[in-house]
Amino acid sequence: MLRGSVQLPSSKPHSQRALLLASLADGESRINNLNTCSETAVIAEACQAFGATPERDGSSYKICGVGGKPRQPRQILRVAGSGFALRNLVAMASLVDGPTCIMGDKRLSQRPLLPLIKGLSDLGVRIEAFEPSTLLPLVNWGGGLKGGTLRITADLTSQFASALLLVAPYADDTLMLQLAGEIVGRDYVQLTISMMQQFGASVAASDCLREIEVHPGGYIARDVTIGSDVTSLFYFIAAAVIVDTNIHI
Repeated sequence: MLRGSVQLPSSKPHSQRALLLASLADGESRINNLNTCSETAVIAEACQAFGATPERDGSSYKICGVGGKPRQPRQILRVAGSGFALRNLVAMASLVDGPTCIMGDKRLSQRPLLPLIKGLSDLGVRIEAFEPSTLLPLVNWGGGLKGGTLRITADLTSQFASALLLVAPYADDTLMLQLAGEIVGRDYVQLTISMMQQFGASVAASDCLREIEVHPGGYIARDVTIGSDVTSLFYFIAAAVIVDTNIHI
């Protein structure tokens, strides 16, 4: 007999973005109900290496951001198998005044990354792999981003767009991001835009998300409460139906 009560975990996509935005922001943010999975922990450790100060405070996290000026990490950033962490930290490293080395596991080096590297290169950043035969580990030489119009494919993953949007408020000029192809993960791109706006960024998108305009200005610290991951609800509903029992969620 399957019986009992469960509490839904908090949303991982919201938690990941909140960590990155708060770490870049000017001031101290508080994140309530942060998802503490291994992938979020990888991002939190990297943000700390960039100079942010995530600190647990009861059920919340206080994060003092770097004001758009992440410091050069003193160690290689290791992202394990997280594609989200890799792509967003590669973009974040573009704001560092100096090189940042990033590595992941063997399978991660086989996942798409070149369109993001090319996009950052078009914005003035030099990124190089340690070995010509593989993408990872790599070094981002930093130095900041220029603005302009940038076209990037959106039919492989939404994370290319999200990573570029993340750092766009710290570019030297306005960035007009144009998404090409079928937009995979449209809701995730919209989530990134919404959370950027919540942290005070000046960003606007066309109705179809084909063009997204971001103006310089950075992020301002905010208090954020992460909601539940409602997608996990269906697993418990299915379990209750299959074994004909009651589960309190």
